[in-house]
Amino acid sequence: MKNYSQDELKKIYKARRQKLFAYMKEHGITAAVFEDCEERRDVAVRYFTGHPSDALWICSSDGKNALVPWDENLAKERAVDVKIIPYNKYGRENTRTVHEVLKTFKLKDKLKLELNPS
Repeated sequence: MKNYSQDELKKIYKARRQKLFAYMKEHGITAAVFEDCEERRDVAVRYFTGHPSDALWICSSDGKNALVPWDENLAKERAVDVKIIPYNKYGRENTRTVHEVLKTFKLKDKLKLELNPS
């Protein structure tokens, strides 16, 4: 198995995210939230950030993104080229966290929220 340098990893993850952001723009999606937790596992968090588990990853079509991990130390060690925000910064409340992080993105579009029914 090849060991990648930090620069190589940054390029790989940047390319993955750029494809997602282009798709979002093409389909009029301003922002997206991916949650990986015990109740709802989502490999997208790992695929786009490198962080192995238990986190929110919030992104916008203009390329802004933030990882909100339950284990901040693990995220600092494993996540690749992403802003890390401690989960306890917003009282460990997912809805509040998403709202506050999206406010920091200063998005121009008015957001319409769709929730997964599960």
